[in-house]
Amino acid sequence: MLGNRDENANGEIADLMNEFEALAQRSGAAITIAHHFAKGDSSAKSAIDRASGAGVWSRDPDTLFVLSPHEEDDCYTAAITVRHLPKQPDFVLAWDYPLMRRAPDLNPEALRRPQSKNKKCSDKEFVESVLGTDSLNYKTVIERAKAQFTMSEASANRYLSRLKESGQIYHHGGLYWANHQQVANN
Repeated sequence: MLGNRDENANGEIADLMNEFEALAQRSGAAITIAHHFAKGDSSAKSAIDRASGAGVWSRDPDTLFVLSPHEEDDCYTAAITVRHLPKQPDFVLAWDYPLMRRAPDLNPEALRRPQSKNKKCSDKEFVESVLGTDSLNYKTVIERAKAQFTMSEASANRYLSRLKESGQIYHHGGLYWANHQQVANN
């Protein structure tokens, strides 16, 4: 249906969206459009700005459902924008063939970034290999991360922050330890 329209031209895409809306009005059917992201790292952009081309692609629909690759393999952060309802919190879905299932233990803000290709290990591997069944102080966590994964202190800190936020590890009194129930569910 795009025909000779330029996907980057707001006026031309607005015209296309008006045709879809007229079709929905006449038929009483819901219209679903799948669209693609722009090239490059879109993780720093708001979900509504990740679509390629004209801004109308994201600003015209009544409901926008954006799936962005999560840093964990086969997982996606879902961001939903609904025009006439309150904003819903983002959440993570894991591909568990043949279904997608919610992954409440994963941080929706941990989107895959080009530099993530250099990620040393999965969160689960970090917890199991570095913390194991021990309660460790910060220095020991950093030493183990370096020994196990040749990980820098800055990288280990990113893992610790993300894992604390998602509830996969605990931190209290200067010690870190695994939430084994949460890790087992991953």
